[in-house]
Amino acid sequence: MKKFICAVLTFVLVLSLFVPTSFAMEDDYSRIVYEVEKTNIEIENLVDQAIRDVEKEIRKHNQEIIKLQNLKENVNKDIDKLIYESELKLEIKIKQIIDCLIDDTNKLAGKMIKDAAKVGIKVICEYIEVEIGNQKVLIDPLRVVGF
Repeated sequence: MKKFICAVLTFVLVLSLFVPTSFAMEDDYSRIVYEVEKTNIEIENLVDQAIRDVEKEIRKHNQEIIKLQNLKENVNKDIDKLIYESELKLEIKIKQIIDCLIDDTNKLAGKMIKDAAKVGIKVICEYIEVEIGNQKVLIDPLRVVGF
């Protein structure tokens, strides 16, 4: 009988040691899921802002092109050069905006992955393709994959 009571008490003691950690893990998991969602919203907002910035640059570019095309009839060679330079400027601006977006989203994703790893939760990037300024860009929203 003593052995049985000792076994039951040992079982209860072991069980009581594991219960708080499982609840803590659930809290960490919930927090990380929330943080991942919050980070994904920030990433989505950055993508939206980048799209708006590129569209603004495209509108400015198109207005410039229209002005230049109107002058083109008189000074064909010079205008072709200006159009070419304008298109190069646009490509550079679009590349700068996209590079900034990629840097910002990579920093956000990297920080979130590290924060999740600190509490033992695995979060990964799943790259998706986004079109910005007629260019395909890979952006890295996050997904919780396990403990």
